[in-house]
Amino acid sequence: MTKFVSFLFASCIVLAGFAQSVTETEAFIAGSKQNALVGRIPKGDIELIAKEWKNLMKKYKADVSGKEEILGDNAIIKSISDNPMDVYARVERGRDDEVKITIAFDLGGYFMSSAQQPALFKSAQKFIEKFVEDQSKSAYKSNLKSEEKVLSTLEKDKKKLEKENEKIAKKNEDLRQQIQENQQKIKNNQTTIENTGKMIMDQEAKIKGLKNEKPK
Repeated sequence: MTKFVSFLFASCIVLAGFAQSVTETEAFIAGSKQNALVGRIPKGDIELIAKEWKNLMKKYKADVSGKEEILGDNAIIKSISDNPMDVYARVERGRDDEVKITIAFDLGGYFMSSAQQPALFKSAQKFIEKFVEDQSKSAYKSNLKSEEKVLSTLEKDKKKLEKENEKIAKKNEDLRQQIQENQQKIKNNQTTIENTGKMIMDQEAKIKGLKNEKPK
């Protein structure tokens, strides 16, 4: 439950920045400097986000091509415009492990801007914000899962070492007991050695006496 609450709290913090995460800019895209929008996805996976963008464009009936620069040709995004558009996108690594996605909308010989098409631009901004939000949530869940996996591995390693220590401690205890037993055996043997030595001396004396009593 604690992890779930922490996840929701962190998600709220991330979501709070989405409205400001998509901004207007000028970027070199579609062969020249064009007006575009930029979204940023914290700790995202470039290849996965590029794939998801392509899938999104296909959903809007676009003919998708390109790798470094993705073209969604004749995309029909009703939430932005009833007319088909060519949508250019570039997905690249930004600062601090973020993924930056730059998107430009070709409306037919001219590119969308907030100054010239304010209503369309606002709709396009919301459209991209939704994509950024979805990808940010996905990236967050993926990163959380990865970190929890690391934690799980560390916990397993810790338990393994603890069990190993328990076995070693048990062996040490067995060895200490064996040492005590061995020391007692040495002590007992030493007493027996001393007694046997006395018996040997007595036996030697007895034999010497018998030899002296040998009949001539």
